[in-house]
Order: sequence, then C-alpha cells, then structure tokens
Amino acid sequence: MTNFSSTLPMSELFSTNRLAHETGLRAALCHLDALGGHNGLQPAIEHLLSHPRIFAYIVSVWDRSAEMVSQIVDDFPTDAQEYRSSLACEILDNVSVYALALPIESLAREVAKDIGRYRAFIEGAHPVLCALSAMKFADVQSLTSAESDDRVVNMQASQVMRKRNCQNARVTIDASLFIKLGMAVPPTSQAATSLSTDILAELKKTLSFYLSLLRRTELVGDIKALLFPNVEESAKDVAPEVSFPEDAESPSEESAYPMVQPMKAALFFDNADGFGDWQILISTEAYKHLREHRRADKKIFKIIYKKIKSVF
Repeated sequence: MTNFSSTLPMSELFSTNRLAHETGLRAALCHLDALGGHNGLQPAIEHLLSHPRIFAYIVSVWDRSAEMVSQIVDDFPTDAQEYRSSLACEILDNVSVYALALPIESLAREVAKDIGRYRAFIEGAHPVLCALSAMKFADVQSLTSAESDDRVVNMQASQVMRKRNCQNARVTIDASLFIKLGMAVPPTSQAATSLSTDILAELKKTLSFYLSLLRRTELVGDIKALLFPNVEESAKDVAPEVSFPEDAESPSEESAYPMVQPMKAALFFDNADGFGDWQILISTEAYKHLREHRRADKKIFKIIYKKIKSVF
C-alpha cells in the first residue's frame, strides 16, 4: 500500500475524489506514515495547506497527527523575520479562517469565542510584527560612518546625527496597528524586542489551540461534512458519538439536570428519564481500536457502532 501511494502525485493522492472512499483515504494515510519525521512531512503539509478543508480532515482522522502537531508547535520560530516565512505562519493563516466555518452548535461557547478572538489577533499581529522590524531607534544608532574620516570635526558629527534623526522622523508608524492589539508603540529597541517576543509567544499558543481543535473527537463528523457536503449523513459515518473524558465539553445551554461525574456513577441509575441524550465515554485504547476498525473494514465498524448504541 505504501509503495502504491508513493507513486501518485500529491494532487491526486489527496484529492477529494480519492479521500471520499475508504481505499483512497487509507492510501493517503499510509503515504504519510511512510514519510517519517517532520522534515519528510513538510512538503505534504505545505501541499495540504493549499486546501485547508483537506488539511483539517487529514489531521482529524490520521492516527499519528498528534506527533505532527507536537513537532510543528515545538518548531515555532522565535524570530519575527523567520515567522513571516514559516510553516507555522501559513498554518495559522489558513486554519484560522477555516475554523470560522465550523458549525457553532458543535462548539462550546468559549471555544467559539476563542476562534473569533484568535483570528482577529492573527490578522492584527502580522502588520505589527512588520512595523516592529522596520522601526529604528536612537538608542542603537552610532556615529561610526561619520567618524570614518579622522578630519571630521564635532560639528560635522552633529550635522550627521541631526540628518539621521530627520530621516527617522520620516518613518511613519501607524499607532492604530498597536492599539487594535491593545498595545502601545514601543519607545526603545529593547521594548520593541520584548513586544515582538510576547506576540510570537501568543501566536504559538494560538497555533496549538487551532491544531488541537482539529483533533477533537466531537468535531470529526463536522470536519468531514465540510469537505464532503454532498455525502448524505457523512458526519455519522466518520466516528461514533463518543469522546475522551478529558476532552468532553460542557453543553452551551444548561439542561434541566446537570451531567453527573464521574461516568461510573451512571451504572447506578435505575431510570435515566430527564437526563436527555446520553454521551458515551470510552477509554483512549478502545477509541484507538474503533478507529483502526473504521479504517480497515467499514462494515465491521458499523456493526460495532450499532452494538454500542444498542447497549444504551
């Protein structure tokens, strides 16, 4: 399977027509498995980012996507110049826009707010980082060029300094760019460096948020539905209605009865009337086996899925 997938161009290997079928999806994931570490994956990631919905779908269904996500976040650049041309910047630009298309009813209220807030921060951070790189400060200037000739007198040096100050004054800094982010224009080079570092740290946190969002179990169906909008009940065929206990989100609207924790307490209920729809919680290992069955044999997966639902 790996050899077969590696002979196809990525434009075909990761096409929606192929990914819509189990064999095509399996071939694409096997190809990613064969690429190895982050350096081997980067060309594939860059290709997928040109199609954000495909990128999101692959991250949501690939068993090894957690390793990829961890490596991308760890490799986040620490320099503003490097950031603007980095893979992390490209991912943030694409995925932050994609996330706005996720159905709000599938998201917790705070998560939905974070999606909008982080997108606004990304849009505002880019021009501010560019402005910080272009700014010049008197505390880092020198008279080296003015003193290159031993015959230059102090008056000439003063004239050079005044000329430089006039040139710097003509460098216009749009203070509104900083105000949009709730920041002040830095007065010194040290303050500018500190501000740039803070912005990059926030962008790294934002990147982690978006990539983790794509791996949420409860969003797998919605992510697939966005990629294949014409496939009937596409969301139901991707994964059963299960989620990790630690990732379970609180409903956006409070029900008549609160969710009871821990989940073992559910074993002692004689009557579940009034609790609404039950959420099935399974272990990480069990969920891994379910995903393996879904990839290997869809018919067997559906049988298991129906059995799980019939128990409850």
